[in-house]
Parts: sequence; C-alpha cells; structure tokens
Amino acid sequence: MQLSETARKSRLLAGAAAALLLLAPAFGQEAWRFATDSRVVAFADVHGAYDSLVELLRATGVVDADVRWTAGTAHVVSLGDLLDRGAETRAVMELVMRLEREASAAGGALHVVLGNHELMTLLGDWRYAAPADYESFAADESEAMRADAYAAFAADAGGDSTTTAAQFARTYPRGYFARQAAFAPTGRYGEWLRSLPALVVVNDTVYVHGGLPPVVAQEGLAINDRVHATLARYLALRDRLVARGVLPSFDRQRDVATAEAAPAEAERDEFLALAAAPELGLDGPLWYRGSVYCKPMLEQPTLDATLERLGVARAVVGHTPTEDRRARSLYGGKLLTLDTGMLVDYYRGRPAALVIEDKKLTVRYAAPPASASLEDGRTVAYARTDAALRAALERGAVVSVQRAAAPEPWQVVVQDGDTAIGAAFYPERNDGASNSELAAAALDDLLGTDLVAPTVMRTIDGQEGALQLRYPDAVSEQERVSRRLPFSGWCPLEPQLELVRAFDVLTLNRGRTAATVFFQNDLTDLTLVGHAQAFASDTALPASVGDLPLPAALREALRALDARRLDAALGAWLDTRQIEALLARRDQLIGGPRRRGAN
Repeated sequence: MQLSETARKSRLLAGAAAALLLLAPAFGQEAWRFATDSRVVAFADVHGAYDSLVELLRATGVVDADVRWTAGTAHVVSLGDLLDRGAETRAVMELVMRLEREASAAGGALHVVLGNHELMTLLGDWRYAAPADYESFAADESEAMRADAYAAFAADAGGDSTTTAAQFARTYPRGYFARQAAFAPTGRYGEWLRSLPALVVVNDTVYVHGGLPPVVAQEGLAINDRVHATLARYLALRDRLVARGVLPSFDRQRDVATAEAAPAEAERDEFLALAAAPELGLDGPLWYRGSVYCKPMLEQPTLDATLERLGVARAVVGHTPTEDRRARSLYGGKLLTLDTGMLVDYYRGRPAALVIEDKKLTVRYAAPPASASLEDGRTVAYARTDAALRAALERGAVVSVQRAAAPEPWQVVVQDGDTAIGAAFYPERNDGASNSELAAAALDDLLGTDLVAPTVMRTIDGQEGALQLRYPDAVSEQERVSRRLPFSGWCPLEPQLELVRAFDVLTLNRGRTAATVFFQNDLTDLTLVGHAQAFASDTALPASVGDLPLPAALREALRALDARRLDAALGAWLDTRQIEALLARRDQLIGGPRRRGAN
C-alpha cells in the first residue's frame, strides 16, 4: 500500500524527531530553570532598536552610562526578536552578547530566548532585514567573497551577462554575503543563536517569545532540546544538499522552494519534513500567537496545562505587539504580554521592561521614563478592552447615523475621546432584532464564548435599540470567499466553528449566513452578528442536529446555566417561554433528553 505524500512526510518526521533527540546535545530540563533572590528584568522585541534598548537598560539599572553591566546578580531576560526591521541589528547583537558575558562574571545572568526572527535568519528568510543591516557588514565583505557568489549565481541563472550582473546587484546588496557568513551555523552570530533556548524559567515565571502551544504542554522544557535537534538536523541536511548541488551555495532564501522542485529522495524529503516541523512553525513556541489572539475558552485549558507542566505561576511573552502599546496582564495574571513596540519608528510604541522584585511586578517604560502597573485585560478593538468599549458605546457622542430599512441595521459612528468607533444600531422593530442581539450578547458573556461583539442598549434619534460594535478590520465570510482571502492560521478555525454551531443550536438561530460570520485579527478570530431569528420557543433541537463536540469549558458553562441566572442576564429581552426553551435545548446539547424536532 502506498502512503499519501502527507502521511509519508508525517511518518518520516516522527521517525526523524525521535532520532534527532539522540543526536543533539541534551541539556536537560533543569538547564533552562533558574532560581534567584535578585530582581528579574525582562524586555521584548528589540528589532534592531539599539538606542531604545540602551535607554531602557539604563532606566532599569541594568547598564551604566558607559553601557556596562551594573545589575550585579540580577537576571535579565530578552524575549527574542533582537533582529530585523531596525537599522542596528548588528549593534544590538554585539551589545547583548557582551552583556551576557559581563552578567555571568558579576554573578548575574542575561538569558536570551529565540524569537521567530532569529529562527528566520538562521533558516535564510531575510525578508525583514533592513538595508542598513546589510550595510553594517559591508566592510567585512571582500571582493573575492562577492566574486565567488556571483560566479555561482551566474551559473545558476544563465542568460545575458549584463542582465545577470544587474539582477545580482539588486538581489544581493553590499554586505549580504558577509552577513550570511556571520549568521551561518558556524558563524559568529549563527553559532550563538543556535545555542539559545526556546523558553526559560526563572523562579515562578516562564519566558517565551511567541506563546505556549499544546506542544509545550506536552513536553515542558524538553521542547528546547527538540527545537535544537530539529534545527541542527535541518542545517546539517542543508549542507549536504548544497554539497550535492541540490541547493544553491550562494543563497539560503530559496531553499524550500528549490528542494520542493528537486527530485524526491531521502535527504531531500527529510529536509522538507523538518522545514514543516511543528516546533519550528506557527504551532511552536517561537511563532504561536494563540495565547494572546485566540478565544480564552479555547486557549485557557492549554495555558493552564502548560503552566502546571512547567511548575510556574505565569508566562511572559513578546511577539504580538499590544494594541495600546502597554504591557498587559491576561487570564488573571497568568499571561503577561510585553511587546510594546520598542522599534518606535515602525511600531509607534515605546520601550518597556517588566521588573519583578520582592514578588512585586512593575512595568518600567522609557521615552519618557515612567513606572506603572500592568494594564489588565485583553484589548478587543480600538486599543480598548471589552469593558472600555461598552462604556464608549453607552456614553460616547453619536456623530454619524446612516439609517437603513429593515432588516438592515443603521450604521453609526460614536466619538470617544480622540477615537471614532464604528457600530451598528438595531432599532426596536417588529423583527425583534434589537432584543435578540442584546440577548445573544448577554448569553455570550454568561458562557464566556467570546463570539458576539460588545452590545449595549442605547437611544439614538429618539429610538431605543441595540448598539453593537463593528470591528474595524473585520471581514465577513461572504466577503472573504468572494475575495479569496486566506486565513492567517493564528487561531485554529474548527474549534471556533464548534463554538458557533453550539451557540446557534442553543439559541436556535435560523438566520446564520456567511454574511453574519466575521473574522478579525488577520482573519483569525471569529465573531458573530445577525441574531434576529434566534431564541424561538421550540424546546426540541432540529432533526438535522447530531451530537456536537463541545469543549470541556463550554460544557461546564452550559451546566452552570439555570432559570435564575438566565432570567437575571436575559430577562429584559426574552420571555419565560424563550428562557425555558433555551434550557431545554441546553439539556439536549449536554446529553440530557434527546428529543428532536421535525424541522
């Protein structure tokens, strides 16, 4: 029997992973766990912003006026992404590598975890390298180095020599090949980067660049050995494929595409399998955004399991810039987000460091210097939390109203301070949309499903109704399909769809269409509108509804519903029969009486 290409690669990768852990240097989980009575300082995502980093390190007492380690026995943690986008990547690298040595000599430590941009650089993905970054290596690039590279490029490209020379000059700016040598596996920076872990634990806190995906919950700190092993084998195979002429020697940026076009054979296949290894991809700790982006009901079980596996109280992450450029506390302090946009020219943020001293957590900002507490809660849109958005919708000045005939809502703009917030207004009509949208939002809050946009009661132009947020970056499923837009992949789609199916069955919403399902946050986070046809009084589920998979957290939230809680939360918009019918459907969803309707 022949395996499919996907199954064959999966089997190959599984076998390779087991072998890799035997070949790689095993540091052991305790090598990445540290205990200290001194203070801990963490910063995230420098992206070549040398001056901002120095200002922040001075503000936190890590370095003195001469940029020398002055923090004694403190432990300082870089959350990765020292590289790319900014002009002074090389200066940042030199500074951090020097401070690492100085910290060790003083009895302290500077820990650096890998970010996705360090990984990209090691793998030859240089899309985000700044022109000034190449220029910083120009003096190290000899004419012989460029000549050798050009000879290999010309042989590979063929064609007219004048055209080839011009293309070479455009593609490979001065300094390119010296930079490539420095970040090669045995180069000054490449060798150091290869030694870095994906995560470290200091006292009761784990520090990781991207987030805590399921693979970390499964493996704990052993994920570091797995990342090292996969990366080492990938780079070793690349050298072998270069020696055999399968991959080009002068450029690493086309490795995967070139390998995919090459004839299938064992080393080429293993190379491609490792390129798709989950520990190095979107589902690995260097790239994962689910901890920050995705629905808490779906993410919290993974976060809790990972923290328990690691034996820590919290995680600190970078990678995903906070919308308001403030360090934030999520999940009741279990997850702290520290990427506040240190590369100010690009992100319009400010440098920030987390300081933990005597078990007290403080955020130290630079430019201008200030100390503050962590902001609490996830920003939903317009750099505001759900509670702040509700307050804005309730009290903000209505500055624009575009009326529409039923069943379409009015389009409204609410001014809150300097921010114009888009919203949809459902006036009270015979279609019941106003009450249904308010009830759906209240039920969503009660369950914690995070599906319905913030919705409040409001009177506009003399009419009462429901005012519902419209996310500024949202795209409907109808529009996504018509424009052929791909999903970003940050948040898995199927678990979200399971929540939608359960919510629509519970509310008996017969009006769900592709036009009432929206995606936000890079087409990753699903949200719902359109509940005018929900909350009928039918007690039986439709005959077409089979057994629906329910996340454990949703099942628990459904069990907690009762008539008293529902009446308190939804009684202003639903009558007793509707609430009783909702509870009857709930019973069937979680495994109670399985009556089915004929519709």
